[in-house]
Amino acid sequence: MEITRDQQILLDSLVCERLSSSEQNLDLIQTFCNARNDGIAETLRKNAWNDDKEGSVAFYVVKTAQGDVLFFFSLKCGGLHDPLDDKNIALSKKISEILQKIVCEKDVEAKKAAKLIEQIRSGYGLGKDDILEILKKEALEKRLESENENITRVGFTYSGIELVHFCANDLARSIWTSYKMPHSLGTVVFWKMIVPIVLRAKELIGCKYLFLFAADTSDEKSLINFYRNRLHFEESSDLGVLKPLYDLCCKFMSQSTLTLASDAERFWKNFNQEEV
Repeated sequence: MEITRDQQILLDSLVCERLSSSEQNLDLIQTFCNARNDGIAETLRKNAWNDDKEGSVAFYVVKTAQGDVLFFFSLKCGGLHDPLDDKNIALSKKISEILQKIVCEKDVEAKKAAKLIEQIRSGYGLGKDDILEILKKEALEKRLESENENITRVGFTYSGIELVHFCANDLARSIWTSYKMPHSLGTVVFWKMIVPIVLRAKELIGCKYLFLFAADTSDEKSLINFYRNRLHFEESSDLGVLKPLYDLCCKFMSQSTLTLASDAERFWKNFNQEEV
């Protein structure tokens, strides 16, 4: 059964706002705690305000109309890619180097090379004939300088948004319980608060994937199962991702933004089907 009018009114009374949009939030978050992962709660209390204010990571707090902080989450831009094996990496590097050198020649061939570079950069790839023609220019290849070692060669690149933090306030769990909702607070925050933000961002910039690193050390993998079953994230071996050291023991999970709107609509239409 879809969400009732009373449930909708109650959920609409919740406030979701950027952390640094109100000085009051700085005081409110100092009592935020989460026994399961106090490190995340400490990030909110100590680092989030400055990160949000400078815009490097966008932190959001979810509050009741009375100002009780129920939940916080954060988002930032990220990138995913198709991994390449050693053979393809070498070929890709060779082609790119030759093209870049041709561009510097500033002639008819340079215009053609610039067009091919844009074709690669935009993610459309090259045809077999294009590749063969490029690789024939061995003389140019010998004159190339070595490329910056910090550049990593990959296949296609994909735009994405990372859900960095996703955390409930233990001190306010009783408030959510009193609402008698058929879903957990995290589930509702995701579909009501986070998905609309991602969809709005998608209207302004390209965004193919939403992804996260699940910090789940439990034997039953309850957190991973929650992300998979309730929020529709999946584990994928097809996508490449840059994994920070602080996420070393976390599981990479992602989902396409293509179905977010329809999935959200389905969630609200079946809102009163309890989580299992």
